[in-house]
Formats: sequence, structure tokens, C-alpha cells
Amino acid sequence: MLPSSFEKVLPVFLSKALSDDPSGQALVDFWDNITDTIKDEILELYYVKRPERIPSRWLNILGEYLSADLLNIDSDFTKRYKILKSIETHKKRGTWIDDAKNRIDAVTSLDAAIFHAQDSDDSIELGQQLNDPDFYWSTEGAQDGVDDKLGTWEVGDFTEYVITGNVYIDCHSGINVSTLTADQISKIVMNLETDVAPAYMRVYLGYVNATGQFIKYAGGVIE
Repeated sequence: MLPSSFEKVLPVFLSKALSDDPSGQALVDFWDNITDTIKDEILELYYVKRPERIPSRWLNILGEYLSADLLNIDSDFTKRYKILKSIETHKKRGTWIDDAKNRIDAVTSLDAAIFHAQDSDDSIELGQQLNDPDFYWSTEGAQDGVDDKLGTWEVGDFTEYVITGNVYIDCHSGINVSTLTADQISKIVMNLETDVAPAYMRVYLGYVNATGQFIKYAGGVIE
């Protein structure tokens, strides 16, 4: 380890001559000024194994070794988070808990969750029973004589653009107001759209407001 004063390692005759040699004293002062920096960088080598402490300039190299899918637009925090989660992500790639959620949380620093509408039915079809109410929730085509403008679409003639399902992601569970920026939404889309989002499905990024309604972020659709 370097001494706290470079003068201590100089030969005696050079040390005694410093008072008469401005350039020699300048060299000692230079080394004394950078000693702490050099010491800190040497000690930081110990923390290469800890993503939260590794120097920023080494993140891309470590990310490449671990195939952590680092992007040029990723912040230091996002890179560190991806590196930290890279092993479990590779073991269970494409899953929600160990891959998709990690990618979202790495961008937001928040807690993403899958949104499920469980408190009410999206569509209820009546069967023309005597106890049916006077109003209706859904209908099967115009021939029912109800309303041909309801927009009900039945798949079956093989000409449709079929969407197997929709996935709604609450990007910050427990926070009921718009929080993320357009840049963050764009980064999440980039992290999910290539090999994480399920094929033939749509993924919606949003949040749940105080009344339990899912609100989609602008630009937050992957299809």
C-alpha cells in the first residue's frame, strides 16, 4: 500500500534535497494528492462481486460476462439490478417473478404486480329465462333483436386478428396515481418486447387508481 506521504519512500539524500529542488517537491505533492484516490480504487477491487458497490465503469463488462441484457439507455441503478438478478433470470427466463418483474422493477425502483379484475364480471350473457332482469349485459349478435352496436366480437370465421389474451401489469402496486415518466415506460417496453412478452398476447402497462380501475400509461402497450 502506498504511504500517506510519498516523501517517506524517497532515498535520504533526495529527501534532504527537496528544499532546493522545486520539481522534486512538486512530484511529492502530486503523489500525495492522488494517493487516496489510488487507495480507494485498489480497495474497490474487493467489491467487484457486489453489484451495488462495483465501480460504474465496470458495469457493462460484468453485465456482458453474466449476459444481463444491459441496454445503453439503462441507468447505473438498472444495470446493477439486472446484474444482481441475472442468474435467477436466466434459470427462469420469461417467467413473471424471476424475469419480467425484475426488468420492470429495475427501471422503476418500485414493486410491479399482475393486475387481476376479480371484483366483478366483465361480461354476463343472459339465457332468455323468466327471471332475467329487464336490462342486459351482453348479447350474441343482431339476430337477438337487442342492440347490434354493442361491439361483441365472436371469433370463429378465421379472418380475425386473434389475440389469445391480455396481460395487465400494475407497474407500481400500492401507488394509485400516475408516477412513471414516458421515458421509463419506453424503457420497460424495450426490456420486455423482444423475448419476455408472450407471443400472440397484448401486454398493457399501467397502474390501479384509488377506485380499483386500471389506467393504461400512454405508450404502454406491447403486442
